[in-house]
Amino acid sequence: KGGSVITYITGINLTVMMNDLQTWSQKNFGDNKGINHLGPLIGMQEELGELAHIALKKHQDIRRDEEFSKPDDLGILPEHDALADILVYWLDYCWRIGIQDPEYLVEKVLYQRVLKRNWKKHRKIGQKID
Repeated sequence: KGGSVITYITGINLTVMMNDLQTWSQKNFGDNKGINHLGPLIGMQEELGELAHIALKKHQDIRRDEEFSKPDDLGILPEHDALADILVYWLDYCWRIGIQDPEYLVEKVLYQRVLKRNWKKHRKIGQKID
């Protein structure tokens, strides 16, 4: 019996990804919830550190030999890989703290809060909604 087959689906939503990830995460890391759900949170921080490292070196225009602009064997740039890993850890964390529908959460915050802020008009308070 061969290895598992991975099917890539374009347009897949965050909830479907989280549910798929839940099966894998439980198998690999157990059904950790409560205090034991810190792995994904720390993983997000570690990946954010990698992303910051890449961004800083690009901004400073140093350490070009670290190959920040060379894709890996899947054709993914290191910067993009870090972003994808942050999303994967975020979805795992959402599941472990009981968020059932991460898309709804993001939609609600984006459309009912973030996009209603006018930072140009209200620089000091920022929270005022126009």
